[in-house]
Amino acid sequence: MKNMCSMHEKLGAYHDGELDAAAQQQMEIHLSQCPSCMVELASLRAMSQLFSAVPEPRLSQISMHRLYRKADYAMEEGLLRFARVLSGIAAVILVAASAGLIYRNSYSSEPQQPQVIPVAATDTAPWVEPVIASDSDSVTIAASSPAAETYLTEAGLTNEGF
Repeated sequence: MKNMCSMHEKLGAYHDGELDAAAQQQMEIHLSQCPSCMVELASLRAMSQLFSAVPEPRLSQISMHRLYRKADYAMEEGLLRFARVLSGIAAVILVAASAGLIYRNSYSSEPQQPQVIPVAATDTAPWVEPVIASDSDSVTIAASSPAAETYLTEAGLTNEGF
């Protein structure tokens, strides 16, 4: 049979000492007047005594090690599963975007002109920096290292110009 008392919900908090002073005093007054709440409180106290009498279970070091190892394994599996799902989603997006671009370019009504980006033409190695002479507009090639000199010699270029 269910207790219909309005203070019944606060019995657990009263038993655990979680009520403030005013609420605790109000509950004590109520308990002196309500036999069903008093019986419920006695039941809570008996249950607490029962649990306090039972010794705490202890795990051996081996059991603790196994428990931690299983927790680590579960965490790694979760991360791997997440990475697999994420890479699968990325692959699907890449394939869909590629197919969309191919479809758009092959079935567009106007022919697309390739975009040409102007680039300064030089025949020098990446480590050779062209130097502009101050007295003229000609471009000279400066070899800044022995490797650059070797490259320029093999390419048939000299420091005097093109």
